[in-house]
Amino acid sequence: METISEIFSRHGYVGCIDDTPESGYEKIALYWDPRIMVITHAARQLPDGHWASKLGPDEDIEHNDLQALEGDPLKFPLCYGTAIRFMKRPTN
Repeated sequence: METISEIFSRHGYVGCIDDTPESGYEKIALYWDPRIMVITHAARQLPDGHWASKLGPDEDIEHNDLQALEGDPLKFPLCYGTAIRFMKRPTN
């Protein structure tokens, strides 16, 4: 997980406590699948507090909350595990 966080750090992100919207910041959430112990997905918070996710080469979706993509990926193919790490960077 540190490698993924380091990659986002190179793009100006720093760790933060949670997914609560903060004025002047863009946030991301990293999803973790404990069965295979890897980060499986990153979602980006939009200015209105909703989230955006890329579900493959052509599919972009918006979702109201992070829980929309949480769950066991074996049972639900569009689930990515649990959002466990949050990062933010200032918006320009």
